[in-house]
Amino acid sequence: MMHRYSLPPQFDYIIIGGGTAGLIVASRLTEDAETSVLLIEAGSDRIGDSRIDTGLVTSLYGDNDLDWNFLCGPKFM
Repeated sequence: MMHRYSLPPQFDYIIIGGGTAGLIVASRLTEDAETSVLLIEAGSDRIGDSRIDTGLVTSLYGDNDLDWNFLCGPKFM
């Protein structure tokens, strides 16, 4: 499902990746109400998905739409 949002013509900052670090940086930058930030994250729009809204993380494992099965560390290289 694709949504269209009304976006401002420009942003002060663009952050690629909504992982822990990206979200923290975006949060800190937007503490100043004058600052506009665009945060881009991969994947489809999950607004209204109860598994996301309620934090049911374990129900997301193995779902190919949400779990990219990315493994890291020396054991997996």
